[in-house]
Amino acid sequence: MNPSLTLNLLGGVQLLNYDVPLALPKSRKALALFIYLAYTERAYTREALADLLCDTTSTAQSLSNLRTLLTRFPLTMATHLSITRDTIAVHPKDKVLVDACVFTKTMNALPQPLSHTAASTCAGLLTNYRGEFLAGFHAPGAPRFDEWLRLERERLHHLALAGYQRLTTYYLECGDYEAGIKVVTGMLRLNPTDETGHGHLMRMLAYTGQRTAALAQFETCRQILQEEFGVEPDATLQELYREIRDGEFATPTVKGADASTPQHNLPAPVTPLIGRQAAVAAVQALLRRAEVRLVTLTGPGGVGKSRLGEAVAWAVLDDFADGVFFIELAPVRDPSLVLSAIAQALAVRDQDSRPLQQHLQEYLRDKQILLLIDNFEQVIDAAPRLLELLRACPQVKVLVTSREILRLRGEHEFVVPILAPADAVELFVQRA
Repeated sequence: MNPSLTLNLLGGVQLLNYDVPLALPKSRKALALFIYLAYTERAYTREALADLLCDTTSTAQSLSNLRTLLTRFPLTMATHLSITRDTIAVHPKDKVLVDACVFTKTMNALPQPLSHTAASTCAGLLTNYRGEFLAGFHAPGAPRFDEWLRLERERLHHLALAGYQRLTTYYLECGDYEAGIKVVTGMLRLNPTDETGHGHLMRMLAYTGQRTAALAQFETCRQILQEEFGVEPDATLQELYREIRDGEFATPTVKGADASTPQHNLPAPVTPLIGRQAAVAAVQALLRRAEVRLVTLTGPGGVGKSRLGEAVAWAVLDDFADGVFFIELAPVRDPSLVLSAIAQALAVRDQDSRPLQQHLQEYLRDKQILLLIDNFEQVIDAAPRLLELLRACPQVKVLVTSREILRLRGEHEFVVPILAPADAVELFVQRA
């Protein structure tokens, strides 16, 4: 089910119904009630909510205040509440997409260390972290709600910092210092006193030939630490400063961000393919037909869609002069991050203010490439963007794995069959 409501809580409060903004209640407590119900995704007893939002010594008075609170919702919001004699919740028929929930679930699902696709997902999440959780918001006369808000705000803040740190490490290790500079700059906006972050920024500025800026960054760090704590930067940072100043700082030998893109980024198979030879041949034949641009491998979870997709991608590798690229969407829950995942796999950089879709279309327009996109069912709303890419890039083909079809013009569905009993037994033995 696609979400009918979107509740944005990072950097402020915004409620959308199918992308149309809804009027918010004038009562801060009423808004706090709706936020709490949508964010925690469960029903609560009236007593629990009264205790959370009404700071009175009398339970009866708190319940009375809660009843009054329920009358203060605009009709456009009230229709989305399920209110019974005992409990209150967001109506079960409404699927609410809460940006802070998407941020938490997706960030926590990212692998360690970050893969290329996961790094793209992480970068997209941090771009959507527009500010602190419910920045500037509080509910007057509701200290227990405000304490809950303080703890959640702190938790999300630390989760964002952890994401920045992981992404900084990723860019340092792969040598993409230009991208790393942007990331660590964002991290320092969240935590200006982070000496490790200042050190990373100094290094990457020096790596990219910006020696003066690297030295200036040290002075910025020194000023911040003096103003906040009355201390000097630690010995490690001071030594880094001296190395850069005296020209003793060498750039490490790593593959730069502008290195030629490999022909593929397909994961190496770790086990033999069992019982899928006919399916591989059938999908391979589909992809070789000139009029076929989009093939979707469908089937229930665990049937083997991903493994089949990888096998097909390896089989057709020589058919695509500019390569075959794997885009893993397993950690992605937000449809808006799909283009970022594709761009990361292709090493396409968003270097100006133009939309990422335009960058991708320009990069792919004259290329003969196959995109293998895995686990599309959880971001099905991004399907129209995929169609736009195909229309703009006539030599690109896409092989998708999904539990459901994308419902796009020109899509060819291949239902992945269940393994024959003998093959299933062999696979079980292989995995044992």
